Amino acid sequence: MLIKELISQLAGFDEIIFDLDNTLFDQGTFDIGAFEDIESELKSLSGSPLVNFADFLASHKKKMGNNYGYLFNDALAQYHLPNHYISPMLSKYYNHDGRYIKISDSLIPKISKLFAVKNIFIVTNGPTKVQTTKVTKLKLQALSKEIIICDPKKPNTLKPEDYAFKLLNKKHNLRNVVMVGDCFETDGLFAKNSNIPFIQFTYLKNNNENI
Repeated sequence: MLIKELISQLAGFDEIIFDLDNTLFDQGTFDIGAFEDIESELKSLSGSPLVNFADFLASHKKKMGNNYGYLFNDALAQYHLPNHYISPMLSKYYNHDGRYIKISDSLIPKISKLFAVKNIFIVTNGPTKVQTTKVTKLKLQALSKEIIICDPKKPNTLKPEDYAFKLLNKKHNLRNVVMVGDCFETDGLFAKNSNIPFIQFTYLKNNNENI
């Protein structure tokens, strides 16, 4: 879907709940920096050259999907490294600074300009530290009325469960609301479980159709 088509569909709603990753911005801009940090760390720890390790992580994640749980295991197996390196890999990922994330390479400028009078909310699944870094880099506090991070450490809060919608509805009394997200299995079912409309939209930095 083109951005202009999304904007047109959103015009009739007063409240919009956005997913974060691959909806408001391209998650790959966070991942590639994190994967570079991981590659550098493992080169230091292992003494191995690990040529294109970050690129392997990025391409393998794209192939396997965002919810694949063995990305780091597969990378270590590919480069013949022991699994005890998973801990420093996770640490580097969680603590990555998001240096490649830019507001200009996101949906945010158009949302800020066109929907200033609407109530914007963000509901995102992911580790709190990682998602908070993205929120800060994108300055989403200025865009949104409320942001809810659903951490995997509390599985009952994760989309597609309607936990976050209940919190928002109780606090803000939502009347004319829509959910926008890239993934039907999480965002779409979250909308279904919350009994609200769903618009599927994916923001990709290099997708010219989204200009």
